Amino acid sequence: MKTLSRCPRNRQQATMTAHDDGYVIHETTAEEVVEHASSLKMTRQHIADICQVVGIEVPTKMDGELLRMSNFLGSQFDCLSVMLRENGVLLSADLRLRQVATKICKEQAFGLDALLRVVAIEGTLSIDAYADVLLKLCGHGHSYVSLNGQMLHRMLIVDETATLERFERAAAYLGTPNADINSNILTSAEFIGRAFRYYGGGLKAQRATSIVLRRLLRLDGIELADMLTELVSAIGDIRVTNYVGQWLKGHVLLETFEHQIDKKRNEVR
Repeated sequence: MKTLSRCPRNRQQATMTAHDDGYVIHETTAEEVVEHASSLKMTRQHIADICQVVGIEVPTKMDGELLRMSNFLGSQFDCLSVMLRENGVLLSADLRLRQVATKICKEQAFGLDALLRVVAIEGTLSIDAYADVLLKLCGHGHSYVSLNGQMLHRMLIVDETATLERFERAAAYLGTPNADINSNILTSAEFIGRAFRYYGGGLKAQRATSIVLRRLLRLDGIELADMLTELVSAIGDIRVTNYVGQWLKGHVLLETFEHQIDKKRNEVR
């Protein structure tokens, strides 16, 4: 998607966005442009008040092992050198860079999600804006995104695509290899319960639930019957229980589920 903008200062703004085989034109009034510019200025000032930007130079007492990694790290070396010189804290989306900072430099390093969380707590981002940013990170395949049931619910509200493609990218962080089974099931249960209550068990909640269930199928170390039993038990909503039953039939998983249930009953006998 490419976007072209015409935005003279304090004048009406016209933005043209590619959509399928055509273009969509979005127009913004001069007053809205001024309001948006003012909001950006306030946000920039707020960040400036709690952050400090420093220059780049290599400290004379730089650790030899770190110096030898300068070619390997490229421009990221500048970040590490400034961090050491200023006794600062590294903020980066790059996991490798954070590992170097903590293991070699013995300094603190945080991911981009940590900054977003702080900005949201400070009130610079609304909960919906926060959810939208996280959806964008998921869409770009960010290495780590912190999710819980409440945030997944906000992501679902923000996603206005017909097929919930944005939310589906977020749900992809569930059921990953070596994922913690209990936390994934509880997070999913909290989300599904919230979604069914918010949408009254409507189509959007059902579609999102189907996406989450498909992701949970990838969990290693737990059978389908046990996973679904724990999930619906944690939610405690008959509408969800009924929907999961319909979902099993629709995905030809009912036979597997019933076989596992019968097997457990026979073991008890």
